[in-house]
Amino acid sequence: MGMVVLDNQNDFTLSDYITDSMKFIQFIVSLEETMGIELPDDFLDNEIMESALGFSEKLSSFLSSNND
Repeated sequence: MGMVVLDNQNDFTLSDYITDSMKFIQFIVSLEETMGIELPDDFLDNEIMESALGFSEKLSSFLSSNND
């Protein structure tokens, strides 16, 4: 598993790298398996693909809320 460092100047659109819905679902399932978590269904919304930074913040918020 790799790591990407994001800041406001380096945000990118996830759909530039994950080009179709099946690949996106595979990405989410792989993420769940790697992290040993189950993400809520709202992570499958296509709008989340518009910003890697937004996805990262949503994931971070989800993980923080589950650790409390």
